Amino acid sequence: MNMRLNQYKVNGKAPANLEEIASKYLRNRRNDRTIIKHALCCKNYSGIIEYGQLLKESGKTFGFDLVTKTGETLVRLAAERKDEGIVSLMEEYSKSLNNINQE
Repeated sequence: MNMRLNQYKVNGKAPANLEEIASKYLRNRRNDRTIIKHALCCKNYSGIIEYGQLLKESGKTFGFDLVTKTGETLVRLAAERKDEGIVSLMEEYSKSLNNINQE
């Protein structure tokens, strides 16, 4: 994660709380799979699309391509109502988030 934070450094220094903010953001992303799983059980595709858009935009804001790309794909899969694709995507997303959190 530190490599990602390098892009925000000014005069070689990152804002004091930037790493803390990014860490909290990634911890909060761990809940995404559960939220999407619940929405999928309810066949709430519009909610999944909305959540995918949120992921896409917040990923861009924080500079996490994984979150951005997952959001984009989630929107597409929900629009196509591809349940198995959504489940598979969220499983891979969760694994990738765990790898980021361990770096």
